[in-house]
Amino acid sequence: MLRPEVYRFMAGSSDEVIYHKIHDGWIILPNGKPLVPAEVTRAVIYFIRNPLDVAISFAHHSAITIDKTIDMMNDPGYSFCSRETKLHNQTRQRLLTWSGHAESWIDISGLPVLVIRYEDMLAETFEVFRKATEFTGIKATDQKIRRALEFSRFDIMKKQEKEKGFREKAARSESFFRKGISGDWKNVLSGRQVEKIVNTHRRAMVRFGYWPDGQKQAVNSNR
Repeated sequence: MLRPEVYRFMAGSSDEVIYHKIHDGWIILPNGKPLVPAEVTRAVIYFIRNPLDVAISFAHHSAITIDKTIDMMNDPGYSFCSRETKLHNQTRQRLLTWSGHAESWIDISGLPVLVIRYEDMLAETFEVFRKATEFTGIKATDQKIRRALEFSRFDIMKKQEKEKGFREKAARSESFFRKGISGDWKNVLSGRQVEKIVNTHRRAMVRFGYWPDGQKQAVNSNR
């Protein structure tokens, strides 16, 4: 219950806008208050990715099997850093299910939310990030946006990690920056794994363009 107060303290102690990257779903704490206080939240950028690709990426990041990862993505009680028998380097973070997480921020929080799809960042990088700067009130010229994007290209970040490491890489994973592509699920997931994800998250997948009717054939022909 301390984190909302931390957010309030940081907001009140700074003359500049502060950016927080968090994994938590938008949740209500036992005291009835939201984890993220609305009065100190200007805007939310919600990054979403096809859960079929998330399952692969998350499995590699966590150094666990894809099947176990899918079970976690389908578990409404799943949390990061929740084991009481281990000293974690982060606070506990409740993720909910993949679709429950998205719906908690987008539909329930009541906060101003801009949804950005991972796939759109790959396809229309500049346009997507210009929209994000406008939504958050960041004053940046097109030239500055393009320059920032150039320095944060996936291949550059991957090279930097190889040379200098990356502190957010999980201890057991091989690397944080792996492929940076979309649609790899068609080459990796079995039909059973695809079905298990779709059966749980179909509504949200359809809503965000991740399960059009045309993909039914891909499931039937998958391994």
